[in-house]
Amino acid sequence: MSHPLRNWQNTFKELSQQDMPLLGMFIVSGSSIISECSATTDLHWVAADMEASPATKQDLIHIAQSFNGSSVSFLVRVAENNQQLIESALDIGAQGIVVPKVSTKEEALQVTSACYYPPLGTRGLNPIRCSGYFYDINNYLKNAKNITCMVQIETVEAVENLDEIATVKGISGLFIGCGDLAACYEIPGEFEHPKFQEAIKKVLNVCKKNHLIPGIFAYSNQLAKEYIKMGFKMIGIGNEIKFLKTSIEGSIREIKS
Repeated sequence: MSHPLRNWQNTFKELSQQDMPLLGMFIVSGSSIISECSATTDLHWVAADMEASPATKQDLIHIAQSFNGSSVSFLVRVAENNQQLIESALDIGAQGIVVPKVSTKEEALQVTSACYYPPLGTRGLNPIRCSGYFYDINNYLKNAKNITCMVQIETVEAVENLDEIATVKGISGLFIGCGDLAACYEIPGEFEHPKFQEAIKKVLNVCKKNHLIPGIFAYSNQLAKEYIKMGFKMIGIGNEIKFLKTSIEGSIREIKS
């Protein structure tokens, strides 16, 4: 008997080992229709954004179901660095976690503790959906160590502590939250500013040194191209609100021209 949740694997981790940028989006509406549509695209990953979303845990389950059989990797950005929230997202079946506002080594250790089963971490054993409702539990427990664990660099303090954060065992990569990081440098929205450029180059160099995935959110297609040229691997290219608005405005301009 076939099972849509059988043979859990982290396709994002497999893709990250290939020589190509990984393009993805965040879903902020909590809509499973949007997530199901995104699961049919050529994106490499989609992250349900529980930090900036009105979505509930039930909504998150429906979003996760959208990716059954899809080649698009399903990630979750949790609302905060909280063990219960991280465990819940993984138990639902996320291939990886993105944790916002990680500024110290101690906070990074909290993330990995929540992400991994003992002995590396303290994740509780409750793999209901992620194991195919216990249909494939042995495979899941064997491969759970392969989840993707991304921490977000969004503060001046985080940039100052990069070397320590990067040494935490179990961290997969560092993902720059451009909006918050620029604001912390008191240059909101100025992504070409020398201070901001210096900070993201430092993140990139630390990732290369420690064999971590360097990630960043691009507020425009041009910035996405620039970040790829710089060497960033995981690129967030927008969310459904941006894509919808851009499409509407583009259609109106074309029709009126």
